[in-house]
Amino acid sequence: MAEIKSTLDLVMEKTKDLTLSAHEKKEQQRKALTDALKGVLQKYEDGVFSPDHVEKEIESLEGRFSLDAKPLLKDLVFDRLTLDPDNPGLLELIRRVLSCDTEGISGVLSDYRRARDAVLDRALREALTTLREKHGISGSAVMPNPENDPNVKTALEKIRASFNALLEKEKARLCACLQT
Repeated sequence: MAEIKSTLDLVMEKTKDLTLSAHEKKEQQRKALTDALKGVLQKYEDGVFSPDHVEKEIESLEGRFSLDAKPLLKDLVFDRLTLDPDNPGLLELIRRVLSCDTEGISGVLSDYRRARDAVLDRALREALTTLREKHGISGSAVMPNPENDPNVKTALEKIRASFNALLEKEKARLCACLQT
């Protein structure tokens, strides 16, 4: 009588002689380390891990995977480092774990916020003046949203584009710092 085999049995039978090359094994380790670093980074951003704990976790992961975690961590941190959200935690990691000076990035981020706030403040004042003078609407309850103004959106997009370019230059400078 013929034996009925499960799909898993058939797959295992067909693949029993297959092995991973050294390169494939290294790539699997790299992916596993990247995933583990993503978890550590997320816990840090959520406030579960302190910078000291992150450093210990990274050392532990490097020992477990026998890979240098810093280049992978750099990529993950730089992917998360953007203009809009506040990034003091990521900057702290760059300083402590990656041992790089973050003054340049801090300067770009604070200059961007100042430029953005200046455009929004000016647009808000103009909107309040227009509402008061043309429509007779004023008071503490009046709160226009200047970000909905197409001219303000265009100005903010230009500011964002120019500061994104500066941020990318600073990231490239830090990459050079990490490679030396």
